[in-house]
Amino acid sequence: TAAAFKSRVCLFADCFVTYTERIRTVSTTDEDGNEVETEESYRIPQLVEDLSQVYENIQTAMGVTVTPSHQANAGSVYNLVVYGSAAGGSGKAPRRADAFRGALFVPNFRGSFKLTVI
Repeated sequence: TAAAFKSRVCLFADCFVTYTERIRTVSTTDEDGNEVETEESYRIPQLVEDLSQVYENIQTAMGVTVTPSHQANAGSVYNLVVYGSAAGGSGKAPRRADAFRGALFVPNFRGSFKLTVI
């Protein structure tokens, strides 16, 4: 189903990040129409920099034994996120970590993944 597919995509994408929770103050309107300030929490994704940790995360989250093919794919995904190219940096400056949102990770149901840039 579409929901199961989306769930697997999110599981795979989360293998590349950790999250830090923060709190911010926001202005909202209460039921009486008054503007009030409230606190809300939000999460900030931070790229996992150690590829061996990414491999471990993939193995745990996806329930697969990570093969050299998985490792190569994960390296390509990582390079795309960090440098904007699946081939790697080649002297390029790293991109911002929020560039991670520009990639869609498409798992197939045999435990491998393809990367589609959106």
